[in-house]
Parts: sequence; C-alpha cells; structure tokens
Amino acid sequence: MTLKVIVFDFDGTLIDSNRLKYDAFFKLFPDDAHHARTVREVLDQTGEASRYEIIEKILAGLGRRPTDLQGDVNALAERYNIIVLDGAKRCPQMPGAGPALKSLAAGYRLYVSSTTPESPLQEIIGFRGWSAYFAGIFGYPRKKSETLRRILEAENVDAKAALVVGDFIEGAGIAGVVEQVQILTTVLRTGDNKRIIVPNGQIMDSIITNYSANDTRRVDMVVGVSYSDDIDKVRSVLEELIAADERILADPACTIAVSELADSSVNFVVRPWVKTADYWNVMWDMTEAVKKRFDKEGISIPFPQQDVHLYKAD
Repeated sequence: MTLKVIVFDFDGTLIDSNRLKYDAFFKLFPDDAHHARTVREVLDQTGEASRYEIIEKILAGLGRRPTDLQGDVNALAERYNIIVLDGAKRCPQMPGAGPALKSLAAGYRLYVSSTTPESPLQEIIGFRGWSAYFAGIFGYPRKKSETLRRILEAENVDAKAALVVGDFIEGAGIAGVVEQVQILTTVLRTGDNKRIIVPNGQIMDSIITNYSANDTRRVDMVVGVSYSDDIDKVRSVLEELIAADERILADPACTIAVSELADSSVNFVVRPWVKTADYWNVMWDMTEAVKKRFDKEGISIPFPQQDVHLYKAD
C-alpha cells in the first residue's frame, strides 16, 4: 500500500528541545545536590511518560506524603509548561524541518502526536508558522497509540500506509527508529546505532511494518521437547514460568499449546502478551528461563541428529 500519512513526534523531531525539557525538571526544585540527585535518578529510570507522571515520581522520591502529591504535581506541572513553552519558541528547529514540512504537506497528510500537552503544543507550532501543514495536532492527555488509531480511522487507511516519526519500523528492507523525514530522504537509526539515510521514494513506496504503533505486542516462541517427555508436565512448567514474570500481561491471556508433531520433537507455541517496550527483554529472558528450568526438571530439548551406518564390503 502506498504511503499516505506521516505522523511526527515533536520534541527532538521537529524542534531540538529534548535537552530543554530534561533541564526544565531541575528548574522546578531547589538547586542543591539532594534535589538534583533525585530528579536525575527519576529521569534516568523513567521511559516515555507524561510530565505529570515524572513530577509525581520526583516528589515521591523526595518523601512527599501521598495526600499532598496531587496539588503539588499540578502546580509544578504548570510551572514546567511555562518554562518549556517559552524555551520551545526560541530553540532551534531540527535541520530542514520547515522546508520538509512544506514539501511533504503537498503530497501527504501530516499529523503531530506528542506527549507535550495539546494546548501549548498547538501554540508552539502556530508560533513557528507550521499549523497549515498539519491535518491534526494531538498532545497530552491523548495517548500516542490511541491518537494513531484515530488518525488511521479518519484517513481510512491501515498502519502500512502511515509513517510514524519516532517509531521503530521496517520498510524498504531496513529496520530502525524513524528519526527525521526530510525533503528528499528519511533518516533511520538502527538497533546497533547506525544512521541510515534512505531516499523518500524508496521507503514511502514500500510496505511499512510499525512495531511501535500499539501499546502491546505478542511474543511468539516455539519450544521443542522430546517425544519421551510428559507433555502435561511441560505445559505446567511453561505456565509457571509465564505466571512468574510480572511483565507478562494477564489480558490477553498467554497461549500455550502443542502446535506440531515434528520429525524429532513435540513443539509447543508459547505466546505471551507484553508491553511493547518489554518485548525483547521478555523474549530473551523467557528463552533463558525455559532452558534453565527444563534442565532442572529433566525435560530434554531435542536437536537434529543424523545416524551414519558403515557397512563393510565383502
């Protein structure tokens, strides 16, 4: 399917404001080692989250009572918004962002989806003269995954027709995080931190798989055991391993089933659901956990073998 929609993140994608937003949290608190250490620890340990969630964690780390948190969070978040709004109007745009938006808007439907609160986000984009380029500008409290679903429904396209800046995608035979969409090229960052520059025509005419579009993903594993093993015991062990991992979601439920009677093994499919951010760690950790637990339980994992018969000629 031909690409029809491009969805931009905002900070670090259209304007160079990631450092600005990081530093703004420190400006909310007294300038001393104790406060700075707590703020830094929370920021280092927190992935993508709203400023309200981050401020609440900082206050909890500073020992604020839960009954006092909500009012303090709202007041500090308002101060944070003012600091960031003022800085975002003055910080530089990402190289080529303005001309790229103008060029791309002539051929695609453009949107912004950001964790920045929606009202100041619209104000910043309007201040820079970019509002006319976008069919929609969405920010907090909307979740990015829900925003993307609404965009796809409004445009009557599926995810293969949308390129989402900031997401991990696969297109034109290349997988990576979309960092920039420029006038002539798209910049991807691969998992091993290589910067790949792809001509827009090549990636935008290809089928695009978006691995970040939804909040959850299913981990698909195949586990083979010997024909001599007790499959009821195998199933019980796998269920215990799934139940012991707190990152695995209860809903949708994990599927554990015998999928194949193969040449040398009985194959189980194990398909737990996890948050998208946990996908790879759960995949790797569960693979290791299965091997260690099978060894402990005396369950064998077959591997291909070949018998060679030698005959002595008379």
